[in-house]
Amino acid sequence: MSVECQRVFEKLKTVVSFAVILGLPDFERPLEVHSNALDRVIRGVLVQERHPVAFESQKLNETEQSYLTHEKEMKRMMYYLGT
Repeated sequence: MSVECQRVFEKLKTVVSFAVILGLPDFERPLEVHSNALDRVIRGVLVQERHPVAFESQKLNETEQSYLTHEKEMKRMMYYLGT
């Protein structure tokens, strides 16, 4: 492994081990929802000022797995909106 690769690996290990992964949301500031629809699962991250504040993952049943990608992502948005 090169010196540069080792340096990056060590930095990544430190960040993952010691940094706060999720922050606390400030509801006075805008929030963003980032979603990812895969074949068997949909995931979403609530982000504020480029920092994650919440994460959700949901396994899809057999019927939901046949949805188109945009339908899966809409399902995730509906979940966040509480509908």
